[in-house]
Amino acid sequence: GGGGGGGGGGGGGDKKKTGFFEGIKLILTRPYVLGILCVSTLYEVISTITDYQMKVLAHETPAYATAEGLTSFLGMFGMATNSLALLLALLGTSYLMRRFGLRFCLLAYPLSVAATSAVMFYFATLPIASLLWLTFVVMVLTKGLSYALNNPAKEMMYIPTSTDVKYKAKSWIDVFGGRTAKAFGSFVTNFLKTIPAPSDMMRTGVIISIGIIGVWLVAAHRVGRKFQQLTARDEIVS
Repeated sequence: GGGGGGGGGGGGGDKKKTGFFEGIKLILTRPYVLGILCVSTLYEVISTITDYQMKVLAHETPAYATAEGLTSFLGMFGMATNSLALLLALLGTSYLMRRFGLRFCLLAYPLSVAATSAVMFYFATLPIASLLWLTFVVMVLTKGLSYALNNPAKEMMYIPTSTDVKYKAKSWIDVFGGRTAKAFGSFVTNFLKTIPAPSDMMRTGVIISIGIIGVWLVAAHRVGRKFQQLTARDEIVS
């Protein structure tokens, strides 16, 4: 088990700094924790790319080209995403976890994102309005499944870990991991801005996403397997 509370008072800034560096050290020296980082953050990159693609398509569609039009479109998107997440939560994500285990949930999410990405690649030459609604459905499914499958799985992965991993590494992953993933996603979207034809922009974005999903699947497979071993042996990663 990892260390407990520790002294009060002074040196809050120093303590934060050591916590920050210890968090990085734990991630870099423990393959299981590095796997958690990948599983917890890589979908943010893909989400940023697909979100950008959807907004570009919306902007190219006359009905949503104005600021008000785009706002109403994004409002619809928010409602659809939240409704799906709620529906999946009511149907019971805990049931999926109990029935099939963590490894299934960890792999099911990237596989479903890969499948929807492949559909987007295949239909990239559709008229823009049709492509927009296809991307809309893909984004709603991706976000909804993220709330339903990925978020509960993300918390479960920390069960066979020490207090240090749960606090220092997890806070680093939650704060900086997510931000770094979004920053990388923005770097990709800046590159996509240089591609004038929407169908080429869509296909390039999907190819990059599929590459990221490949890394994510390897990480999910390894974390899922290690989780089974750790829980079976009643061991923890510290």
